[in-house]
Amino acid sequence: MTPRKIIGLIVLLGAAALTGCGGGGGGGDSADPNAAATIDMTASKNVALANGSDAVTIQAAVKKADGSSVADGTIVTFSVATATLSAPTAATTSGTASVSVSCPAVSGANNFMATVSAAAGSATKSRDVKFINQPSSVDVSIRFDTAVTNLAALQFKLNNTAGASFDNNTQSNIARINNAAAGTTSISLAAGFNAAANSLTIALANANGFNTGTTPIIKATYAVALGAGLPTFSIDAAGIFIATDLLGFVTSPPVFAANLVVSTVFNTE
Repeated sequence: MTPRKIIGLIVLLGAAALTGCGGGGGGGDSADPNAAATIDMTASKNVALANGSDAVTIQAAVKKADGSSVADGTIVTFSVATATLSAPTAATTSGTASVSVSCPAVSGANNFMATVSAAAGSATKSRDVKFINQPSSVDVSIRFDTAVTNLAALQFKLNNTAGASFDNNTQSNIARINNAAAGTTSISLAAGFNAAANSLTIALANANGFNTGTTPIIKATYAVALGAGLPTFSIDAAGIFIATDLLGFVTSPPVFAANLVVSTVFNTE
């Protein structure tokens, strides 16, 4: 073999060795233990008003393959169609990057589902946020987070923010017990719905008692004033709360105001 051929063979073998051990580069993010591997996205609320200013905060928690947070300053790229982002990119702090998204009034429909996407390296994730036009009413449903046995009497106060109103004289036929969910038709409102400013006292009674399950047992429809935005509702933890069984004792299991869950559906959703 000539000297020139020997030199050529050495160069070829050297190149093959570099390729085999990764010396030629490549590998990508999958070979980097510090690269972004997963993204978990959360939103400050699921429904917002489509008015161009009601913003939803989107947080993207970025983690490495071992489950720990990526380094501070990792850039996350955000995108969304039709809606507006506060910024196209954001850097992580303690593993999380945040932006906000808003949407102008929806044309030709009452609502719009905006899909916000986040990407960091090869990791991607999407999160939906619904934007709705100004509603004129809202259905408020209330349930227990645990099934209650032999509930015979219940009384509590439901608070709301400004803009929502309940007129007991005109809306009492709308406020009702969800008999199908309760499994009986003998439930009655003991004292009706007594509405005060930004609150509503609700009482119900059932001579035979009933098992609630965890589906809504009470539903009230509130009017929403024009320009009021999206009112919020909550159980008054400091207000009166009574839940008794057939003998007038505490229910089984005992329940408290914190066990009541409120959900809303606006008429433009």
